[in-house]
Amino acid sequence: MDLRLVRVSPQDSVQTAIGRMLEESVGSVAVCEGPRIVGIFTERDVLRLAGEQRAAAPRRHDAERADLLALAGCRGGRSRSRR
Repeated sequence: MDLRLVRVSPQDSVQTAIGRMLEESVGSVAVCEGPRIVGIFTERDVLRLAGEQRAAAPRRHDAERADLLALAGCRGGRSRSRR
């Protein structure tokens, strides 16, 4: 079994993360600072962002510049717990 890590940096845009997920046919990407994984951005985060945008109707570039770690609820390498 081959394992591969699809990664983005915390400075990458949400659009970049989504693009990587689509290019690699994966449901999540690791958010990495250098060699260290600091979070994970998942399909669920994409859906949450879409729902929040619909409710608040922000400008498109606001979503593109959203902080990946904040959006994914990641702190210290852990993602936000399920509700």
